[in-house]
Amino acid sequence: STVVAARVHTSCTSQKVERSLWVGVKTKMMMLLYAEGMRVVIHTANLIERDWDCKTQAVWISPLFPKQKPSASATATPRQSDFAVDLLAYLNAYGAAGTQCLNPWKTAIAEHDMSTANVKIVASVPGRHAGGVRSKWGHARLK
Repeated sequence: STVVAARVHTSCTSQKVERSLWVGVKTKMMMLLYAEGMRVVIHTANLIERDWDCKTQAVWISPLFPKQKPSASATATPRQSDFAVDLLAYLNAYGAAGTQCLNPWKTAIAEHDMSTANVKIVASVPGRHAGGVRSKWGHARLK
């Protein structure tokens, strides 16, 4: 399985999420951390060979996001781009199911300047959404 294959590579982490929580939702994203910065890859294909070889797919690869420059004030937090805010909101939607695995990535996102991303994340998360969060997820975000 993909989870077993990822364990072979010490530089890869994967997170199994309870199916009852995220039925039908399969994140197709990679976050890549380099010495020079961070990159986000969002794709439509499952990580299986036939999806990449036999079907039309889409891939978005972010620019290389550099580390945030140190703030002049030790207490000031750098402003995050809309892309970073949306990405963090999506990761936070995993709740406790993704805490252990995703916390280091949330920290990495906060440490990088993602202002060069000129895209919006349109993510789907499970649940019923009403009020102010109704237009935050899925097709309602496109309005």
